Amino acid sequence: MELMRYLAAMRRIVGNMKEHETINKDTAEKMTKAIAVVQSSLDAHGLLVSKKAIDRIGGIFVEGNKLEKSLESTIESFENTLCDELSIKVIYMVSPESAYLLESEKPLFGESANTAFPSSSYDITEAGQLAIQLAFLNELDKCRT
Repeated sequence: MELMRYLAAMRRIVGNMKEHETINKDTAEKMTKAIAVVQSSLDAHGLLVSKKAIDRIGGIFVEGNKLEKSLESTIESFENTLCDELSIKVIYMVSPESAYLLESEKPLFGESANTAFPSSSYDITEAGQLAIQLAFLNELDKCRT
């Protein structure tokens, strides 16, 4: 969702500018920050085609450049690329209440089991994560039928 927030901010920045307006330092900094967050998010999710598209936009938003009308269509093209790339990926969402099951730093069976079997700690954690993921996928299958 952070990605969408920053895309909306980019649209607002561009929408508030007039065609052929020179990009000032403040605007260039705001766009650079927004683009960096978007790039990071795209990298983290392996959306490489979309990242290339946002890189092009970053090259346009340099202090002193003049805003061209085509920038709005460039941002729209980026958004279309992002939608296309996301449409070919399968994305599973986990509720914040359940996320701890996949992200927990605590030993799966508690400190006592971890202390009693220190050499098995990694294997226990991995087996537990796999069991949780399989249970999650099983619940998904139930929802589909």
